[in-house]
Amino acid sequence: MSMLTGLAAMRERQSEIDEAVAGFGTFVPKLFLKDGESAKVRFITDFETAVVSGDFHSMPQVSKTGRRWWKMFACTKDSGACEHCDAGNSPGFRFGMWLWVHYVLHTQQKDDGWEAVVVGQTTLFKEEVDGPMLFSQGWRVSCTLTAYFDKRGTLSDRDYDVSRKGKSQNTTYTFDPDDPSVFNEDIPELPPIWGAMLDEVMMDGTSQAAFKTTVAAKKEEVAAAPVKAAAGIQDVNALLAQLSSLDTFFDEEEED
Repeated sequence: MSMLTGLAAMRERQSEIDEAVAGFGTFVPKLFLKDGESAKVRFITDFETAVVSGDFHSMPQVSKTGRRWWKMFACTKDSGACEHCDAGNSPGFRFGMWLWVHYVLHTQQKDDGWEAVVVGQTTLFKEEVDGPMLFSQGWRVSCTLTAYFDKRGTLSDRDYDVSRKGKSQNTTYTFDPDDPSVFNEDIPELPPIWGAMLDEVMMDGTSQAAFKTTVAAKKEEVAAAPVKAAAGIQDVNALLAQLSSLDTFFDEEEED
């Protein structure tokens, strides 16, 4: 790429990069609750016909900032060799489905816009969501939801308060049902659940790997472009920070 001089040229290049990145959809939002957190949700995946499940390997990863997290890989043992099984990692059952999340009550305030609410004697922070989120859990939660389904014949006729207590293997999820109610939200077209569980797709169904490649390429372009004006240099640094924040998103899976 040729050298860019001055703020105007840098702004033009920023616009080009913004357009390139905007060509992809947004990331798949996932509902992760920590100990003591809860959410008001509606199940929007048909539990009888559309819930997706299988055996997965949960593999430890280390982010660029040193943060530990876990990434899921589909077990391929049934169709042949599985490198994770061969390495001694035992697969576990997981299912995935879409929820419409009205709001989440967090134990920590990570956004100034989250309203502080008192529940019992605890102050929590309310994140208004009002949109679809992926919900993926293991065998115990699947048994709980199956029992609810067997009792009522559906999970989608009412809202639920889902809450989490405990950590790691001592975790319990509770689903407190509301009275039946009409759901009037417009549900957008959603990407395949399997691809979303494996972090393969964006919300519009485009490839997450292609998005990663685009972000990495744009970072290299911006970093390699000399800019003489002081204001332009500040813009370069700001844009690199923005692109780096997209990189770190891929390391933001919750640590269980």
